[in-house]
Amino acid sequence: MAELEKKLKKAIENDKASSLLENLSKVSCLIIDEVGHCDPLNGRESNLFFQILDNRYDKGKGSTVFTSNMKPSEWRPLFFNASVARCALDRIMDRCIAIDIRGASYRGQQKNVFKISTSSVPEVTGLNLYQ
Repeated sequence: MAELEKKLKKAIENDKASSLLENLSKVSCLIIDEVGHCDPLNGRESNLFFQILDNRYDKGKGSTVFTSNMKPSEWRPLFFNASVARCALDRIMDRCIAIDIRGASYRGQQKNVFKISTSSVPEVTGLNLYQ
């Protein structure tokens, strides 16, 4: 999402919004990762993002995948105003398959933990010197 935010901003600044809209409206699978973890979109960025979602919704040419640690109901601050947020979420949620994953994260499961004891004889655990 942060990368998309930068693309929206740059496209608007460089008068390339229609080109970005056309390109992102027709990709077969648009993945927007970490929704809600970026700066809020200003009015023009918010409207362009909505237009992309609306085009993808109307044309039905591809899938749009959103990932977030936040519920969609918590995405409101991303948008410039409540009206645009409501319209965008209406299109996102209309024909969606929502998967709510709960439980422990898989990140960090392959980490190495080393513990050094400062007793009279130094002891290091977590190292296998015979690998």
